[in-house]
Amino acid sequence: MTDEQIFEELRSICVLLLGADAVTLTLDTDLRRDLKADSLELAELAVSAEDRFGLILDFDAAMRLQTMADAVSLVRAALDRDRPVRAG
Repeated sequence: MTDEQIFEELRSICVLLLGADAVTLTLDTDLRRDLKADSLELAELAVSAEDRFGLILDFDAAMRLQTMADAVSLVRAALDRDRPVRAG
């Protein structure tokens, strides 16, 4: 999965949970300042991302998210961590 695909999935979650405008969401969008997300909404975003991507996120890191780029990085790290290693 590419970072762009991760971003698109997270964008759809933000539209659903936070009522964000998908057109204006970018990697630089500040979750707290621009989307007015509080701690509960960040927790809901993390749980929704876990469900969508089938992984477990670092909850403390999720609560420190600032931007959409941070959220993409958090998901990317969890995907890379959970990816099975293929014998070669």
